Formats: sequence, C-alpha cells, structure tokens
Amino acid sequence: MNECAAAEYQRADAELNALWSYAKPSADQMGVGAQLLDAQRKWIAYRDAACTAEAEMFRGGSIQPLVWFQCMTRLTAQRSGDLRNFSN
Repeated sequence: MNECAAAEYQRADAELNALWSYAKPSADQMGVGAQLLDAQRKWIAYRDAACTAEAEMFRGGSIQPLVWFQCMTRLTAQRSGDLRNFSN
C-alpha cells in the first residue's frame, strides 16, 4: 500500500511540475511571476509541514508513510488545480 501511495504521489507531483512549466511563464507575462514564485515556495513549505503534522499522529505505526503520501497527493492535486488558472 505504501508503494502504491508513493507512486500516486509521484504522478501528482509530475502533473504539478508540468503545470508549473506553463503557469510560471504565463504569470510572468501577466506581471505576477515573482508573486507566483513566492506563493509556490510558501505553498511547498505549508504542504510539507501540514503532511508531516498529519502523519505524525501515527508515528511509529506502519500506516504513517501511507498517511503522509496520501496527504502529499491530496494537497499536490489541489495545488495543480490552482495552477491551472495561470496556465490557460
């Protein structure tokens, strides 16, 4: 289950990175590229901290990595939706 969850996260992360390659240049053209980059960096810190906190509830348990990967996938997919606004 952990391996499947890790693979799902990798797919979500690949989609996010693909969207970023369109969103950032589009934001640059609109004059808000620096702000988007700043927001993205802050979002990454938030995602990592939020998922660490969520998984920490299961510290030492075999489910901890699964919870972490599921959280990372969920938040990454949500962020991909946000970036679509910049890549259209």
